[in-house]
Amino acid sequence: MLQTPNLNKNLSSRQYEKKENPVDKPVPDIDVPVITPQPLSRVPRLKKYLFDKVEDTKNYAKSKCNNYINWLLEHVPPKPKAIDKAFELAKNSILKLFPRKKDTFEVRDSKSALKEFAKKYMITGKDGYDPDSFMDAAKETIINLLENNRQTKVKLILKCIIERTEIKTGEVIAKEAGFSSEKVVNLESTDIDEMYMKMKDRVIENLTVFQRSQSGWRFRSIVSLNIFTVEYKPLKGSSYIPLPKCLASKKTIINMQNKNHS
Repeated sequence: MLQTPNLNKNLSSRQYEKKENPVDKPVPDIDVPVITPQPLSRVPRLKKYLFDKVEDTKNYAKSKCNNYINWLLEHVPPKPKAIDKAFELAKNSILKLFPRKKDTFEVRDSKSALKEFAKKYMITGKDGYDPDSFMDAAKETIINLLENNRQTKVKLILKCIIERTEIKTGEVIAKEAGFSSEKVVNLESTDIDEMYMKMKDRVIENLTVFQRSQSGWRFRSIVSLNIFTVEYKPLKGSSYIPLPKCLASKKTIINMQNKNHS
């Protein structure tokens, strides 16, 4: 008869077998050298390298940003100009509805030359006027002046303060500029009113052309209106001017003298 092992007995003996805890085992002696941190000679160089890289990156970004801003500024359209015929007509129509108190303008002698052969008169500018309205307001004063200065050549120069704003810096730049009329002859038979209006229109036209061609400049104030006169004495048919001695002695120039006074 075969004998079977006692399984129950074996199981119970294993169940109560004492197990050893790994924590309680002694620490093995590992013969390995301990690594301690040492200062690296490359750290300062690495730090400088990183700092230089950061600075280069900042400078590169700043350069790119400035280039982009400059590109934008180059493509900014100029300010729309307020000087326009339709605008001026509308403005003048509105001003006529509210007439201002009539100002008085004083003409003063500024300079004379060549024994008063050439003279300069000046009317000082006033606040609250644009070039067109100022010349209209001073019209009567100038006409009275020119009526007492016949047989002259006349020229007007309107001096103004103009200004513009720099887009990049926001700085306002101002300077003085002069806008002139053509020279006209003021004879005894000249219609001074018509002559003055033509001169005034030429001054305003020159100012308008300047503002359209020189982008950004705008009118700010009037400095003065200058009137230049030069005596006008055209040569008559019987006039005779003798040659200087140095030319007459050469006997090569014929200087005709007409004694016919008719």
